[in-house]
Amino acid sequence: MSRKSSNESILHTKSSLNMYATPAQTNLNISPNLGNKEPGMSKVQVTINDNNLKEENFSNAQLEFKLGIKDLEILKIVFDSFQNDQEELYQLNKEEFVSVLNNNLTIGTEPEYEELFDNIDVTQSGYVDWDKFTNYLLIMLYESDDKIKAFSIPNWKPVKNIYNLHRDSIKRIEYAKNLTRYLTISKEGTCCLFDRNLNMTNHARIHTDSCRTKDLWVTDFVHLQNANKIVLALTTKEITIYELNTKLEFNCQYRIHNLRATPLCLDYWFDPNNPNDSILTWGDTAGCIHKIFFNSATISLFERPATNANDMKNQNKPNDTSLDISINEIKEKYKNAVYVNYRAHNAWVRQVKWINNLDAIVSCATSNKQSLTIGWFVKKSSQIKVTHMNVSNGGVNGFDYDENLKIIATANQNTLVNLFNPYVHEPNGILKGHSAMVLAVRFMPARSQLITFSADRLIRIWNVQLQICIQRIPNIFPKGPDVDTSCFYDESTMRFFIAFRYTLLMMEIKPEITDRVMSHSNSVVCAKYNKNMNQVVSVSQDGTMYMWLLESGQRVKTFSELHDNYEVITMDFDETKTRILTAASDGLIKIWDLNGNCYHKLEANSGQNCEVGQILSLKRRIVAVGWQKAITIFRDNMMNNNIVKPTDWKGKEEHDEDILCADIMLNPPLLLATGGFDGDIVIWNSVTEHPIRHLSARKRVLSAKIWLKEPSMAARTSKNYKSLGRRFSKIEPVVDTERFIKQNDFGFAITCVKFLNTRTHGKSCNLVSCGGNGWVRFWEAYLES
Repeated sequence: MSRKSSNESILHTKSSLNMYATPAQTNLNISPNLGNKEPGMSKVQVTINDNNLKEENFSNAQLEFKLGIKDLEILKIVFDSFQNDQEELYQLNKEEFVSVLNNNLTIGTEPEYEELFDNIDVTQSGYVDWDKFTNYLLIMLYESDDKIKAFSIPNWKPVKNIYNLHRDSIKRIEYAKNLTRYLTISKEGTCCLFDRNLNMTNHARIHTDSCRTKDLWVTDFVHLQNANKIVLALTTKEITIYELNTKLEFNCQYRIHNLRATPLCLDYWFDPNNPNDSILTWGDTAGCIHKIFFNSATISLFERPATNANDMKNQNKPNDTSLDISINEIKEKYKNAVYVNYRAHNAWVRQVKWINNLDAIVSCATSNKQSLTIGWFVKKSSQIKVTHMNVSNGGVNGFDYDENLKIIATANQNTLVNLFNPYVHEPNGILKGHSAMVLAVRFMPARSQLITFSADRLIRIWNVQLQICIQRIPNIFPKGPDVDTSCFYDESTMRFFIAFRYTLLMMEIKPEITDRVMSHSNSVVCAKYNKNMNQVVSVSQDGTMYMWLLESGQRVKTFSELHDNYEVITMDFDETKTRILTAASDGLIKIWDLNGNCYHKLEANSGQNCEVGQILSLKRRIVAVGWQKAITIFRDNMMNNNIVKPTDWKGKEEHDEDILCADIMLNPPLLLATGGFDGDIVIWNSVTEHPIRHLSARKRVLSAKIWLKEPSMAARTSKNYKSLGRRFSKIEPVVDTERFIKQNDFGFAITCVKFLNTRTHGKSCNLVSCGGNGWVRFWEAYLES
């Protein structure tokens, strides 16, 4: 390695490690939706999870990890000053090396400099030059970077069930880069396309002339990224190749027939530097492995023969554009394709994969013998050397290969996972932990980790280097009979797809935030400032509440599991700022003091679960809205018991849909505003609890109802109600340039209303609202004179 490339690599590695040196929240707790930490885990793993790898006690770290980019630049200048235009690098002995570091660095001690010299000079030559110094740093930093990635436990988002139209086992999941779509095909021939947001954009049934559509049985498929085609293996003992586009028209271009056995599994590889060179491999029910090498894949997989006039007429007929290719004629008839085959197993081949850096095909079967085989292709000859790896006690359901680690991982039927060096017959690692047959394995190359899935619906994440389980995720699928399983890991998005029959699930790793400190381990739903204590109180969905000093940001108090396992929705203070009100999806509103003691539980929906959207503390009353059309109120005279029932709101129902938000005007005339799902805003007199005005955001010209005096119930029900002094006026928002646009239902929803309490009576724009349509509106909420 040259000095320049070595220096650039060190600076790049240093920069990447600096991200891990930033204080960050430790992801020690696994999401309750996905499982818990593996019992009986080694102490090493737990210590690493406690931020000791990401942020080892800096004062106790080795000197090479303390050196920053500025330190390396200074040392480079000093080392160059000894050069004096010599061709060979100047070598420093131990005394000179210690003196250079002691005079130019502000960190470290002389014993540390001497220890560093001894670590660099492993050959004990007594001298160190700049190349030896930088190469040692590079190796140490890369090893540290690999350890950080390997020991970082994935923090998964909740499992997402992806809607699809498959009615049988999904054979494979792939990502088509040129279409920016995820692609799935099931056993009955249904193909589904999904966008990056996992919304299904199109679907279609695949057809072939060799059998009826209802008799079609797909055993596997593979996508040709460089040629924009898909290859299907069918039980009719043929392989069909279709053109792929977003319309899913499935025009068959090639049909390889006369196969001696049914193809079961496929694999495709192409050279990224020369996309014309590609290799298609498959395994069949006879235990044979087949390989076709294409040298003009982007132009044409197979050369079309010259056609005469009669052939030209036939090509104009529909469904007659495909090229039929006999497997026995490829060697003689097609110059741009080379076909070879060999027998590798004495049972059905379950998976096959071409590994280019090995020039070999790896395949597996579920037989007790010859369950994992490597077919080595001897260059410049047609010979194939077959090697059988030693997998004891049972067959192999599947495998995966990591190019960085140069390791093959196998999913064994005997509940074990073997790790093989391709050049060694015996496994160099055995992962024990599953209690049922392992169905699939997938590497996460960037993290140096392995995902395994077993027949008892259990997922495990392994540290490959230490060969220990770092995460256990149970109950992904419901219990039931064993069926086909396929999985796919998208390295670019860190998404893991797994199909269990026709059910398609996706697990996504949360991005690791290293540039700021995380205050909560879950979404923050509300944060309020307490001016009496000069503190900020925040609460998250999982029911964790923190109190922070505003000036220093220090956390002073922590309260957890405020509402057991129910999701916390909102929070507020009472008028005295000495009580905290929290509401959750169980329909309970709890009143706490600043020490975390719960005094009252308010049943907002008579003990039934409901969504409490907002709570407000009025004078001697608590108002709750969110799940119904009426306002729920709790009065102080009912706060004698621990469980408090709601009382009636005098104004009855004025909203036609659920009330989503509310706010109170602190200055006279003490108005209350409530916003509904249908876009209506109602202004109330908070003292009399009667409505004053209706505002609507559903159209540009808004009508409002105004009562000069409250009519009696008898008057309300009389036929002459309009003549009793009720008048109407047209009110428009003060600031609203919106053009009338048809919207969906949520587009009308008022999600937040807020009074501008500093605006005195007579000034406009004292009420602000916003909602699902993305508009912010300013209203005049005072009564007209």
